[in-house]
Amino acid sequence: MGVPLVMTLLLIILEYSNISIEYKSGIGGDYCWFSPSNWSALIYLFGMNGILLCLDVSFYLVVLLALKAALKWQPDSKDHLQQLKFAHQYGLLLLAMIIVCLIDAIANIKSVRQASDEHLWFYLSSFVSAINGFVIFVIFGLGPLRKWRHQRFCLRSGYIREDPNTTTDFENIEISPKDFS
Repeated sequence: MGVPLVMTLLLIILEYSNISIEYKSGIGGDYCWFSPSNWSALIYLFGMNGILLCLDVSFYLVVLLALKAALKWQPDSKDHLQQLKFAHQYGLLLLAMIIVCLIDAIANIKSVRQASDEHLWFYLSSFVSAINGFVIFVIFGLGPLRKWRHQRFCLRSGYIREDPNTTTDFENIEISPKDFS
């Protein structure tokens, strides 16, 4: 939890040190954020994001391999299948975050080299950042909704037998007063 404080203190120390201006953040000078005319954002922002994304990918691969190994030993385990499904959703989210980070880093490199905001990567970076929330909604919001609608359709069409002991959709959920005691 102290890493952001340490990073902020490091940026303040570097800002007032005798290093080259290309490596200073530029925060608080002419800009409220990293200076687009030097490499500071690429080093301090995208470098840290790159390290975190590499850690995320390695943790994801470890979890995915452990789940697949567990499914080898227990192929009928519904818990492992559900966890594998969540892992695949997390993999899609991780892929989206990697794409956003790469496009933003390329836009930053182009900004430092061209010193003009009028290039394709700047607009692409802005567009991808703008739709990022929608992509996350599609990954995590529409998946369960699609499954729920599919179950309702199959239940109405007679493809799934209705078992009175299980609930397959939200219409069959009954709450009795004894559930609250």
